[in-house]
Amino acid sequence: MKKISFTLDELSKHLSVPLLGDKDVMITGVNDISKASSSEASFFANDKYTSKLKKSQAGVICIDESAEQMEGQNYLLCKDPSEAFEKLCLLFLEDHSKSGFTDIHPSAVIHPTATIGKDVTIGPFVAIDKEVVIGDGTTIYAHASIGPKSILGSDCIIHPNTTVREDCHLGDRVILQPGAVIGSCGYGYHTDKTTGRHTKIKHLGKVILEDDVEIGANTTVDRGRFATTTIKRGTKIDNLCMIAHNCEIGEDNLIVSMSGISGSVKTGRNVIVAAQCGLIGHIEIGDGVILAARATPIKSIKEKGVYLGSPAQPIKKEMVQTAAVRKLPTILRKLKKAEKMLDSFESMQEQS
Repeated sequence: MKKISFTLDELSKHLSVPLLGDKDVMITGVNDISKASSSEASFFANDKYTSKLKKSQAGVICIDESAEQMEGQNYLLCKDPSEAFEKLCLLFLEDHSKSGFTDIHPSAVIHPTATIGKDVTIGPFVAIDKEVVIGDGTTIYAHASIGPKSILGSDCIIHPNTTVREDCHLGDRVILQPGAVIGSCGYGYHTDKTTGRHTKIKHLGKVILEDDVEIGANTTVDRGRFATTTIKRGTKIDNLCMIAHNCEIGEDNLIVSMSGISGSVKTGRNVIVAAQCGLIGHIEIGDGVILAARATPIKSIKEKGVYLGSPAQPIKKEMVQTAAVRKLPTILRKLKKAEKMLDSFESMQEQS
């Protein structure tokens, strides 16, 4: 059973960070900065919440050394307050994610040609097809389906109701959240010019998810038509995203919810795609580019920076144009007024 209370001195030593305040204060839990009580810990990592920081009743707050400090408040001075707070959460909160099922559940269906590593957990009603390879320490939760010739690395976590179709390769420590589909067919059809009917194009490529990739709930990654769709090491993709066939998503990308990436897009390292972005096919996004929410790039972006709008352009330029558009009603009213004055003046000129 977890210990449910710690002094600030104990927390400071656990995090290996300096304490500013009363070392004997007892902390029994964690909470949001605006809701935390005098016996709870919280954190401050975003200047947008400065007003909440000043009003907080938290028993201790994880902050950066450069953040404003209030007299009488207790602080843990951290290089990364969010990361430090995560460690506190693990101290106080129970992790219930581990399944009660261990080993291989008797209801799982495993093809005799599949290779299962050591310490693998396979939950109820999982289907493992022919010639699948599953690495040591991997956990596959209930109702997941692993297609023929797919390879799963070590210490992967495959959550319930996920689908890994045929010939997909997952590296080590890959996480698939519930409902993720890896290796679905790309969206491709031949259209008969005479009848207008559509005939499906078979997609015979594969999907590769490299080490430490995470795919969010109900996100889909399509296989290539004949080549490979690749998500490179360390990339994290949120829920409800779509990665189309033949894409190459670079290392340590962050792709946020409801974003769609069309076929054959290539991204560099540390690219951020914010929520509801849409990327047209066959373009390249360079290292360190940030696409703000709902940005729609229609051509390649090579230069590092923040881009916004549809079509996407540097954010400062887009904001200037947006501000100008908002002034249009006022400009139109003034223009109509000027037209009336001009008409009146011309009428007076004609009469004279």
